[in-house]
Amino acid sequence: MNYKIVSEKASMGKVILAQSRGLQIGISIFLALFGLLSFPLGIILFLSPDGDIYSASTWTGIGLFMLSAIILMNTNKNLPRYLIFDNIKGQFKIKEKKKDKKEFVAFPYSEIEDFHLRIHRSNRSKNYVVEMEKKDGAFWTLFISSRHKRAEKFLLEIKKRVALTVKGSMPDNIEKPLNIDLTETPQKTTLSWKIKQRTLTSLFGFTAIFSFAMIILGIRPVAENIIAYTIALIFIISILLIMIFYLFFSLRRKHFLEITKDDIRYYSRGPLTSGKQFTMKIDQLKAVLFNFSILSPDMAIFFLTHEEMILFQKIKRGQIDFGELLTALMRYAKIKRIKTGELLTSEKVHLENFIQNIISINSKVKNL
Repeated sequence: MNYKIVSEKASMGKVILAQSRGLQIGISIFLALFGLLSFPLGIILFLSPDGDIYSASTWTGIGLFMLSAIILMNTNKNLPRYLIFDNIKGQFKIKEKKKDKKEFVAFPYSEIEDFHLRIHRSNRSKNYVVEMEKKDGAFWTLFISSRHKRAEKFLLEIKKRVALTVKGSMPDNIEKPLNIDLTETPQKTTLSWKIKQRTLTSLFGFTAIFSFAMIILGIRPVAENIIAYTIALIFIISILLIMIFYLFFSLRRKHFLEITKDDIRYYSRGPLTSGKQFTMKIDQLKAVLFNFSILSPDMAIFFLTHEEMILFQKIKRGQIDFGELLTALMRYAKIKRIKTGELLTSEKVHLENFIQNIISINSKVKNL
C-alpha cells in the first residue's frame, strides 16, 4: 500500500495524499481466484471415500489461507484514507475514512523537520522510501518503491507543494481522548484504558495460522526430512497456541499509565495474570513518540532514552547490518512502550500528544 498525491484535490491550500490501493486490489483478485478453486477442491477430497487425506488437507489449507489473507488485507483499517497538509493553517491533518467530515489535526508544520529519501533494506532486498521526519525524532513513511526515480519524483513533488515555512500551532491543552479514563491527584495523573479487540481480524488471523498448519500436515508424504517436517509442524502449532493464549491474556485487560513530576509507571491488570510493567525516570526521557509507516504499522507508543532513540530509528529505517541484527532486536525488545492495539492512526497521535502534554504539565519537561 502506498500514498499518492491527489492533484485534482490540491485546492484551497491543501496538499492531499490518498491511499493507492491498486496493488492491494490486484493481489486480492488473484488470491480470490486461487482460493475459490483450491478450497472447494480440498473439501471434495475430504468428502470423497477414495480421497487422500493429505492432499485434501493441503488443498483445503491453501484455499483457506488465501481467503483468510484477503479478509485480513481488506479489513485492516489502521492506515488512514487521507493524509492532509494544510498550507493555510500550517497543520498536518488525518482523515481516517473517505466519508468522514472531520479532519484530525495531528501536529503543526513547526514540528516537521523535513522530507527525506532513504534506502530501506529488508530480507536482503532494497527499497526506496520517502519519509516525513519530525523534530522529536519520529518519522512517517509515506511512500515506498523499488525504483529510485519513482521515490525521488514523489519526494520532489511533496517538497515543492508543502509550505513548511508556514508556522501553524496547536492548542496549549490537549483534550482527553475518548477511550481514556483520567484520574488526577496532587501527586500523580493516571491514565487507564482497554485495548479494543477486532473480532474479525482475530478470527481470520487464527484461520490463517490454522490453514498453514493444514498445509504442513498435507505435505507429509513428500517430506524427505522427517525431522525438519516435525520441527515445522511443532513450530506452527506452537504459534497457534501462543495466539490463543494471547487472546485470553488480552480479554478484559486494563492498562494504566501513572505520571508524576519525577517518574512514569506503566502496568496492566487482567482477570488471570498481570502483564509487563516498567518505571522510568522522567529525566532519562528523550522522547515519547509514535512512528507511522506503511511498511509495518506500529501498535505502540514508545518511551525512549537518547541511546534507545538512535537504535530505534536505525531498526525502523532498515539501517542495521545483518551481523548486528540479533543484538539490535534483543535491545529493541527491551525498549519501554505502551500498547495501543487496534487504535486508528489519529487516535494513536492523539494519545501521544495527550501523554506529552500531561508530562509537560506535571514535570515541566517539554519538547518530547
